[in-house]
Amino acid sequence: MVKKNSGKVVQMLSPANYIRTKGRTLPLYECWINTDWEEVKQASCIVSRRHSNGNVTYCFYLVDLLCFGVKFSHFVFNVPISQFKDFLAQTEEEISLEPADYVVVHNVIHAGVEYAEEYEIKPDKDFTSITQYFLEEDNDDIELMEIECGGDDGLPVYLYSSSTTSAQEKDRIIAHLERTAGPDNYTLMDEDDFGEEDDHFEDDFDDEEEIYTQNTFEQNREIFSNLFMGLGDSDDPNDLIRLTKVTDALFIEMTDNALVEQYYDELFDRLSIDVESEEVTNELLGFKPEVQIRDIVKELFMSVFLNIHRNLKKARKELELMKKEAGEIPSAAFLEVLILQKENSDKYAEMLQKYARAYPDYSLITLLMLIDIYVAGNVSEEVENMTFDLEMLFPGRDSLHFVEMFYYLMFMSNMVDYEGNADKIEAFYQVLVEFELPEEISKIVVDAFSFSRIGYLCEYFEIG
Repeated sequence: MVKKNSGKVVQMLSPANYIRTKGRTLPLYECWINTDWEEVKQASCIVSRRHSNGNVTYCFYLVDLLCFGVKFSHFVFNVPISQFKDFLAQTEEEISLEPADYVVVHNVIHAGVEYAEEYEIKPDKDFTSITQYFLEEDNDDIELMEIECGGDDGLPVYLYSSSTTSAQEKDRIIAHLERTAGPDNYTLMDEDDFGEEDDHFEDDFDDEEEIYTQNTFEQNREIFSNLFMGLGDSDDPNDLIRLTKVTDALFIEMTDNALVEQYYDELFDRLSIDVESEEVTNELLGFKPEVQIRDIVKELFMSVFLNIHRNLKKARKELELMKKEAGEIPSAAFLEVLILQKENSDKYAEMLQKYARAYPDYSLITLLMLIDIYVAGNVSEEVENMTFDLEMLFPGRDSLHFVEMFYYLMFMSNMVDYEGNADKIEAFYQVLVEFELPEEISKIVVDAFSFSRIGYLCEYFEIG
């Protein structure tokens, strides 16, 4: 008889949780900042700390001292010093760096955060949830330095790029500054204009996106209608891009900036959660965190999920192997339903309802049920009044696997589309476009919701 292992299972902290709980206990190693940060008021700050094994963890913070504070941050956990040096070398290919005292970097980052807060601008979600805890506590132990923020007059400067900033994002931020700073109390600055001659104006104006923003609402409505009605017979692949761009312009005209901004903040906060791209968690499989799961079960889950869209026959075989290894578990039921959905099986709805009853606490099956309800339009008053936030669907979780995030976003997309609120649709689209989603899910979700926006306009204009 094989003796069962009754030893205590040690739960290892994820890198993100390690930084949150233990990051400040690591001794500081090196800090770096771009040499021209005081002149351009854009600071690339790097803070590294050393582990007892000789490796380092480092965090990067992009700080806009003109307006937005910490615009971006990320961390790299427990890597050899050589890898950290490679990162510094790669960064110096784009910007000039110099070593910095930690106090300088600390003050620059916190000055940016505090200045942005004056105008109700929140820092990057990864800073809020993770990388702020890699810095020392912002208290009297840190020498206070005076860091100049804003423009020469101390007022915010919105630095954007006409070539990369969408019209929706620009309008949203302008509306925000109109409200928080007040009219004429901020400056707009296009970074693409630096060093450019005036004769580029006509070329910029000829860009189709600029044309749509100059058109009247009725002109864009006619363009939208013609593009949509001719899309099926069109041989020009750019027509879909044109349809998307004119859709952007129409939504800007149709929506209230203040309401869009309000919905944007609510939705952004709702979707601000760490997303794991690699680790298959117990919760993803339908087990409690303390249960020991064999690696083969985790590998089979991901292989089946991916093969549902690549090789359905192979997915079926691997699902049977997964059931032999782990038995009838919630994640196996979820995969079976996905296969039935892919096969357009008549049994799909029946089996989905069966498994929803069998596993009421398994979030992925719950999300599939909700997506079906909203797509079919069979939304009861009880369901319509529920919030379906992350705590409700994933109680006690501080991170999701990308599969879970994908289905949560697809559910949110269908729910927002069903509500038919143009301001909320626009806000959700902006969140999807600007949110830093894993590559595995971003294109699918954004493309799907783009068609939802087009569908909304078709119904609004009674086209087709």
